Amino acid sequence: MGSLTELAQFAPPQPLPLEQLLSQHQLKADVVVHVGAHEGQELESYLACGFREIIYCEPHPQTFARLELHAGFWRSWLQVFRDRFGANGLPTITTVARAITDRSGTVTFHQTDHEMCSSILPIQDDRVKTVNSLEVNCCTLDGLLDELGIAPERVTFINLDAQGAELKILQGGSRVMALVPLILTEVNEVPRYQGAPLEQEVHAHLEGLGFRLLSRFKPYPSYPAADALYAR
Repeated sequence: MGSLTELAQFAPPQPLPLEQLLSQHQLKADVVVHVGAHEGQELESYLACGFREIIYCEPHPQTFARLELHAGFWRSWLQVFRDRFGANGLPTITTVARAITDRSGTVTFHQTDHEMCSSILPIQDDRVKTVNSLEVNCCTLDGLLDELGIAPERVTFINLDAQGAELKILQGGSRVMALVPLILTEVNEVPRYQGAPLEQEVHAHLEGLGFRLLSRFKPYPSYPAADALYAR
């Protein structure tokens, strides 16, 4: 397995053909929830799909600031359309500076020298070093939707990229997970974080909720994690 610097030399992964998936499964693009948003790289794709509400969650303070800049750019343009053309029903972009897990309160967030490897779980990859730990606010997925006034049945798509905390998020979102039709989650092939489940455990949990695996793909060939797409 190569170093993270070597892995970064690969071309970026191809974006998920989300619009095609929504059409194939005859799904209305209503609400998308993306946990582990980073800088919101998928935002333009979500807008193009026609989602009514886009919810991004990112606990890393410096990353969240960049996410908010990205989201703010599009909020400004959407406001221009509202003001100049009287356009109704334009999408809403919500950014949440919070960790999503299986409880509410605070949780320790471990910042690493490779920013995208930061997690609420301690890293156990000798290529990555923890550079700071801080307490951040956290809540459950169900609790977040309640707070935002969004009915669970409105959520069309959930995207989880939480560096080993994906199962905790699923367990804290039982109401929405009983209804959401499409989910993309990162899965770990080897133990990269302390207490993180491996792929088989996440797969078994989703199967138990009635999901079936549609596809599995690796963003980088030698990276010990993959993205798994599930539908019910």
